Amino acid sequence: MRDLLQVPFLGWGDRGVASLESIDEVIKFYRTTREGLGTRGYKTGRVDLSDARITVLSPTRVLFNVRYRRYKVDGSLLEEGAGIYLMSKSSGRWKMQGNIPQDPAEMGKVH
Repeated sequence: MRDLLQVPFLGWGDRGVASLESIDEVIKFYRTTREGLGTRGYKTGRVDLSDARITVLSPTRVLFNVRYRRYKVDGSLLEEGAGIYLMSKSSGRWKMQGNIPQDPAEMGKVH
C-alpha cells in the first residue's frame, strides 16, 4: 500500500478535513477503517469501474470518482458507496493523495 500513497494525504468527510503528513498515518487511518468494517461482518469489496469518471486537473493531478460495494462474509451486500480520490503523478507514477467519500446516489451529478 505504501507505493500507492502520496503525502500529505487529505481526507474530507462529514467530520471535517484531515491532513495526514506521513504514510504511516495514512495506513493507520485505513487500518482503523478496515477494523471497523470487520465488526460488521465485512469480507471483501469491489470497485465498479464501468461508470468511473476521471476529471483531469493538470498533467499531474486528477480526480478519480468511483463507486464500490462491500460484501459480508456470507456474500451478502454490506453497503454501497462512492468516493472521489485525489490522484497525483509523483516520480512518474500515479498515487492516491486524498479521499472524499460520496453518496453513491450523487455520483456523476453536476448542479
